[in-house]
Amino acid sequence: MANRPTKVIMTNAGPKTHGIGRPLVRRSIQGAFVCGIAIVLGAVGYLGKSMVDRASERPINSIGVEGQFVYITRQAVSGMGMPMIVNGFLQSPLPAIKTKLEANPWIARAAVSRRWPDKLFISIVEEQPIARWGQNGFLNHKGDIVRIEESVRLRSLPLLSGNKGQEKLVMQSYQQLAQMLRPHDLKISEFHSDELLSWYVILTNGLKINIGRDQTMEKMQRFLNVYQRDLHRRLDEIAAVDLRYGNGLAVEWKTATVKAVETTKKQDEKA
Repeated sequence: MANRPTKVIMTNAGPKTHGIGRPLVRRSIQGAFVCGIAIVLGAVGYLGKSMVDRASERPINSIGVEGQFVYITRQAVSGMGMPMIVNGFLQSPLPAIKTKLEANPWIARAAVSRRWPDKLFISIVEEQPIARWGQNGFLNHKGDIVRIEESVRLRSLPLLSGNKGQEKLVMQSYQQLAQMLRPHDLKISEFHSDELLSWYVILTNGLKINIGRDQTMEKMQRFLNVYQRDLHRRLDEIAAVDLRYGNGLAVEWKTATVKAVETTKKQDEKA
């Protein structure tokens, strides 16, 4: 049998080297990218530090103040903050300025901030006096005592007083009584509590009402019932009303004053 020719298949048996360069290129690109980012961040950091340094050295050239000003002026608020600006824009002690402002009895709250590029901004909320307390203070809406040097500007407010620690109770009772009297066109001028916790009221028309130590609202409602029915027509003749009774009240009349007025009228008629 004749030998068949052998089929020879030629192959490239050499090493495969075409994929080795790709990881090297990738790593080179990544390294260059990281270096680029580092350079950019370094430049940004340098520029940022330079800007911060310049801002720290920049002086504050103006102070802005906002709020409703009734008992304190815008100029006074600005004047309290100005002496505390001793360094640059970023070095001004904002918490210390806020503390100093809120130490003023007329300022309930203060907020202090910076406004780029060279401005300090102050926002305040004034205290709201509801009534005078003694000779050198007032009660705010929370019933807290605020001490002031003089209270001439508060003369139109009612005068309240009581024992130490009674401030909130006196304020609450005053507000309740004022609300009861308002529909009858009666207003409180003074409201006091003595050492025995006995209450009395003086109205703006001069009428004094002794309430006693308990059942304050019930007794005042009893007075208003009688006032609406009869006493309102003779209010000018009444000196005081005493509510310190279980089921009634007593009226103190201005008898001397009434007689004097009647005598004067008779004399005028004769003339």
